[in-house]
Amino acid sequence: MDFSFTKEQISFKESVVKFARRELNDGVTERDKKGEFFRDGWRKCADFGILGLPMPKEYGGLEADIVTCAFVMQGLGYACKDSGLLFVMGSHIWTCEIPILHFGTKEQKEKFLPRL
Repeated sequence: MDFSFTKEQISFKESVVKFARRELNDGVTERDKKGEFFRDGWRKCADFGILGLPMPKEYGGLEADIVTCAFVMQGLGYACKDSGLLFVMGSHIWTCEIPILHFGTKEQKEKFLPRL
């Protein structure tokens, strides 16, 4: 078996690294000292598609497989200095979105997943 990453996976990770360096690092020290949540960064990550990585397209997600999700999050962790933002995104995806996707009713999925 070939366990190499695909060109698409590598390209997406590289785009996430560039995005994080460009959009998520300014003011991180000041926010950290003040204990502020980086709401603008959260929105930027959502708009970029990071919060919807593993979600099906029918709910507005990117439908990425788990390997791609981990690879992209690794790139984000490499390039983004705001570890709190990274932690809360990971928590949001894996402890909020995924349980609804796997265990929610059709109505719950339709109501919550597109907005998450």
